[in-house]
Amino acid sequence: MMPDNLDDSPAAETYNAFTVEQIKALCEMDIPGNCRRDTPPMENMPEGQRQFYRLKAYWALRGADDPGGAACFHGMVLNNTGTLRSNPENLRDLEEIFLPKPTPSIKLILKRCPQMAMIHALRGDVSEPYWWAVLSITEHASPKFSRECSDGYAGFTEKELSERAARIHSEKTKPALCDRLDSVNRNVCSTCKFKRIVRTPIALGFEHEPRGRKESL
Repeated sequence: MMPDNLDDSPAAETYNAFTVEQIKALCEMDIPGNCRRDTPPMENMPEGQRQFYRLKAYWALRGADDPGGAACFHGMVLNNTGTLRSNPENLRDLEEIFLPKPTPSIKLILKRCPQMAMIHALRGDVSEPYWWAVLSITEHASPKFSRECSDGYAGFTEKELSERAARIHSEKTKPALCDRLDSVNRNVCSTCKFKRIVRTPIALGFEHEPRGRKESL
């Protein structure tokens, strides 16, 4: 929850990182609904309004599609006093709405998952069920490494890869689970430090390593 006094908040740091010209440029962005405002020079802006644009700058730097809209929901100006309060308490709700969905990094997955690292090293020269399971993961991560995990197979063709990848997206095939990979390529998952912590290698594609209590065997 953002404190009422934003001077010590990350939003204040973001605001202070902008030049006056940059803040003015942000202020000229469209603001929906009752949060639309005429923008006076920053030096003449009431503190409550400065706080509003501080939040808007905060969301802009975080990559929100609509920084003004995020700021509207994040803060409310109450009783025309210029007092800004945080709303809602849980910022994750706003992050779900306004921030782009993160794409799993295939490079992190390859680094953390021994199954994925193996098929990448073999360039896809494995059994078809194993390759198909891995393809369902590479197609949901970025950058696309589907070819790097496929073209070592003796019968590889660009046409089949393209058709299989298209099928994954058209049928909305979900990324394969760890249990599936273990069933088609045994004795590899046992070496994984994330065994029984994650259910699918796609969960390893984000910056922070998953942590949790391992399930009992």
